[in-house]
Formats: sequence, structure tokens, C-alpha cells
Amino acid sequence: MLHQPILLNEFQASEATGFKVATLRKRRWAGKPPQFLKVGRKVFYDDHKIKEFMASCVRYSTSQKEAPKDLEIGKYLKKETL
Repeated sequence: MLHQPILLNEFQASEATGFKVATLRKRRWAGKPPQFLKVGRKVFYDDHKIKEFMASCVRYSTSQKEAPKDLEIGKYLKKETL
């Protein structure tokens, strides 16, 4: 079954990630995640890519370099973004 994308505008993505809109804009300019879709002048974020990005940020220790392999993506997100 294919993933049916739910596209978030930058304000919705800001709420989902906790980043300010300006921070998301700076991250796009710098080529940093989360991935985005640009249609003309409009910017959208795939909700699944936002969830993957948030899951990749989870750490169990300050010395840990990458997210744990057994991570449940939806566990760490706000319920209204799922």
C-alpha cells in the first residue's frame, strides 16, 4: 500500500517540529532536513518526512550520534500531527 502524503505548509510544519518558521526557512536554504517540496513559490512538507526527521532526532544519551534502530516514529510526535 502506497503512502498517501499529507502536505503541510511551513506554518503547520513549524507546529509539528517545534521550529520557528524562520528556522525552517534557514534550514531549507542551508540544505538541512527536513525534506520539503516546492511547487512554484509555495513550500510544503510531507507529514511522513517530518515524522522521519523527528524520529531521527531522538537520542537516549547526549553522546549518542544517531537515532536508535528500534524507534517508533509516531511515539515522539504531537498527536495532532499524526
